[in-house]
Amino acid sequence: MAGTSGPSNPVLYVVDTQAPDKPVITSPADASTIDTGLPLITGTAKPSEVGGSISVTDSAGALLCKATVESDGTWSCTPTKALADGPHTIKAIETDMAGNVSPASDPVTFTVITAAPGAPRITEPTSSNTPTSHNRPTIRGDKGTPGETVTVTNTTDTGTHTVCTAEVQSDGTWECDPVDPLPDGTNTLTATQTDPDTGTSAPSNAVVVVVDTHKPAAPVITSPKDGSTITSHTPQITGTADPSEVGGTIEVTDSSDATLCTATIQTGGSWSCTPPSQLANGKYTIEATETSVTGIVGAVSAPVSFTIVAAPSKPSTPVVDPTNGKTVTGKTDIGTTITVTDNKDNPVPGCVDIPADEAGHFSCTPVTPLVPGTVIKVTATDGSGNQSDPATVTVQGSTNPAKPNKPTVNTGGQVAATSLVPAAVCVLAGLVCLAVWRKRRVIEPIE
Repeated sequence: MAGTSGPSNPVLYVVDTQAPDKPVITSPADASTIDTGLPLITGTAKPSEVGGSISVTDSAGALLCKATVESDGTWSCTPTKALADGPHTIKAIETDMAGNVSPASDPVTFTVITAAPGAPRITEPTSSNTPTSHNRPTIRGDKGTPGETVTVTNTTDTGTHTVCTAEVQSDGTWECDPVDPLPDGTNTLTATQTDPDTGTSAPSNAVVVVVDTHKPAAPVITSPKDGSTITSHTPQITGTADPSEVGGTIEVTDSSDATLCTATIQTGGSWSCTPPSQLANGKYTIEATETSVTGIVGAVSAPVSFTIVAAPSKPSTPVVDPTNGKTVTGKTDIGTTITVTDNKDNPVPGCVDIPADEAGHFSCTPVTPLVPGTVIKVTATDGSGNQSDPATVTVQGSTNPAKPNKPTVNTGGQVAATSLVPAAVCVLAGLVCLAVWRKRRVIEPIE
């Protein structure tokens, strides 16, 4: 018998045409810098959208990764391919279970830096094996990344220690002063810069600084012997110093602190010097002091006393240049004075006690020029009054004065004087006349 069947089993069908709200990206943070190309990208959606699919894309629309909305609305994914170093801008879009697509999230921009920063460079001080007493030099450099931190370290025979740190300026330069003085000895400085995200750079160029701040020990005078008597006005003074002080300067002084001579310490510690000027007869007490190559003055030596008993030595005979009598020039011992005398041994005014210059040259101008043919003597005198043998020289020039021109007489019984001789009384052609020193003047007869 025909009839109507009963109802089928029920089928639940949910209709959803509502687009999801735009998701939110919570990490990486906007404007942040990260040190990996595979960052975990996280965000949130409505918990009611559980099971929805999140697609994360870059600024070109390329898919970076996909995630599923969890029951609490969170989602996360990691790019399937590492992001290159540099800036990146990403967005997220949700597709719900019904296939509805949400608006794009707000964009998030971040920077990927996976490479460590480049090595900085130390520009000051410069590397040198010459010792210095400056043990807290300002350390300067460049090639830094603005905002990064530069750390300067020092390697010595006791290990490696931090010297100072500095922040890199906008132009890449940096500088810092040692917190503690650099120790005596060889110091090797290097610098690194550190990025909190990517780590520490390779070390900079190495700069060697040799520090020497110790005070030199007192030198020893070995000659002349203490209490000795010597016969030289320019004795050689010798001694010893610490062999490690090679290149240091020894200064020898007398009891009045006047410097007698200086010397340089040789290999092995020996030194010697001779006073450049003669020492007078008498007793002397001398001391020696070292100044190291770093400029540190050491202790004073034990004093040494000696007596000079010697015949006075005289300066060398001056060398006189040929002269025309207007100036007298030449060369003599440094530190002496010269005096010029005429052929009667009278001092020539303008040429008495004329000091030689630092090279021994002298020059003087007689108040009255010397007459040609005059034989002069030039004598040098040192600071102790010792006088040299005289040098003699003959003043050059003609010794025959010019003869006056012969006067002429005109037909009127007058004399035409054409000479330049001084005025003179003359008798010519039976007339008494006055010859006047004027060229071509007609001279009237005297009535």
